[in-house]
Amino acid sequence: MADIIASHSREDGKYYRWGGEEFAVVIPLIDGWNKAEVIKMADEVREKLSEVEFNAPIIHNGKMEAFKKTCSCGIAFGLSDDLLRGKADERANGGELFSVVNKALKSAKDNGRNMTVTSNVEP
Repeated sequence: MADIIASHSREDGKYYRWGGEEFAVVIPLIDGWNKAEVIKMADEVREKLSEVEFNAPIIHNGKMEAFKKTCSCGIAFGLSDDLLRGKADERANGGELFSVVNKALKSAKDNGRNMTVTSNVEP
């Protein structure tokens, strides 16, 4: 999954594993990128992941079986580039950023999964 995320993301993005099956990607909105481009990238990752067949032993019979996964994406907008690079206040160290992202991700999961939900960080 990490390879798919990296192949559909920008070189200046930062990638983190965030929990068992959750990943975080931090992308500054610079060089002509805007909110629509970030949402498009998240949707491309989500669509690509839903096409991949994974193989794993299934608990009830121990045989390898193929299965597919879906992806829910939560996106937070509103932090300045300085905040994302840790050059401003404590908000950049994850607290507020991950709180807002987590709310968006939870909303995607609660509303049917396999979707992208955005949220804004309040100034």
